[in-house]
Amino acid sequence: MRSGVSPAVLIAVTAITAFATLAGAVIAAWISARNTRNTLEHTARQAESDREEERRAQCRTARRDVYAAYSTAALLAVRDISRMLYAPLDDRAEERSVARASQHDLVVAIGPLSIEGPEAVYDAARPVMSLVAEYRQVAKSREWSDAKVVEARNEASQAVSTFLRACSTALNE
Repeated sequence: MRSGVSPAVLIAVTAITAFATLAGAVIAAWISARNTRNTLEHTARQAESDREEERRAQCRTARRDVYAAYSTAALLAVRDISRMLYAPLDDRAEERSVARASQHDLVVAIGPLSIEGPEAVYDAARPVMSLVAEYRQVAKSREWSDAKVVEARNEASQAVSTFLRACSTALNE
């Protein structure tokens, strides 16, 4: 069957068609590779962002746990010292022992605060420890007055409140 088209024209048309198909495939592959690279870069950025968010959440949880442990130790120390003050004479030695143990727990609880930070929270925790110790000293003394005990307890309680505000600020930053 003869079509009347010369073989040179057929070869040229075939070559042009093949070249156009090849060029289209190359362009499609380039676009696909570019889109894949962009998708992978976006996925990597998103994964990094997710890891950073997870790290921040873990840090926040760790800090909240350390802050809760310290504030609980401080409040228990204040409570136990108050109980020591007003315990019946028969129970006073036991209450002193409990108050001493509570104060010790407070001293132990400040260690993780220095690690977790920030410095503002640690700075707010140190007066709590010293004022609770002072409150216990006043309570232990044989010559205490109600006014002096109340003042020492109020100062310790105020220091705990200041510490809690510092914790809240640090957790909300």
